[in-house]
Amino acid sequence: MPAQSTSHFAIVLAAGRSSRMGQEKARLPWLDGQNLLSWTLTALRAAHWCPLVVVGPESFHFWQTELGPERVVLNPQPELGKTTSLAAGIQRIPTSAEWILLTSVDQPRLPSLYRHLHDATAQPHGQIFVPDRAGRRGHPVVIAASLAPELLALAEDSLGLRGWLDAHDADLIRLLGHAPESLNWDLNTPEAYSRALPEFREQLAATSK
Repeated sequence: MPAQSTSHFAIVLAAGRSSRMGQEKARLPWLDGQNLLSWTLTALRAAHWCPLVVVGPESFHFWQTELGPERVVLNPQPELGKTTSLAAGIQRIPTSAEWILLTSVDQPRLPSLYRHLHDATAQPHGQIFVPDRAGRRGHPVVIAASLAPELLALAEDSLGLRGWLDAHDADLIRLLGHAPESLNWDLNTPEAYSRALPEFREQLAATSK
C-alpha cells in the first residue's frame, strides 16, 4: 500500500438513506470480495488520496468499527441535504491539505481516473478539476483546499455543489480521455447497480491490461 498523502484528501459522501436502493449502498457487494465503500477507499488510497467517509447516525458505529475511527465522519442530520455531509467532511480535513477530491459512494469510478485526477493537481495552474463526459461535467470533482471555505457556505436552496460549479464554470479544468459511460455510473436503484457492476468489471479489466 502506498504511503498516505498529507496533501491530497478525498471526501466520500455516504450518509444518504438509500431509500430507492432499499439497502445501504455502501455495503453493496462490489469487487475483490469488498463492499462498495471499502473498495472505493482502497482504490482512492492506491491513487495516493487519503480518504474520509461521511456517514449518518444509523451506520456510524458500524463503519467506525469496520474502517477505524480516524476514517469516519458523522453527519448527525443528513436529511438536511448533501451540503451538510460535505461540510462535515471538509471540517475534518487537516490544515496540511492542498487538494480535496469530492465523490459519493454511489458513484464508483475506475482507479485510473482517481490517478489521473491526482496527477492533474501537479499542473502549475487550475484550482478546480473535473472529468469531462462528452462536454458535460463528470465526477469526482477536485478542488484546491484554499477554496474549502466557499464549500462550507453552500446551501441546498442554491443547488449546493452543482450550483457552485455552475458559478465557477469558466474556472474549471476539464480532463478528457475517459470513457463517458464510466463517468455516468450512479447507483441509485437495484437496476442501476445490476447494470453497472458487470460493466465496471469489464472496463476495469480492459484498463488493467
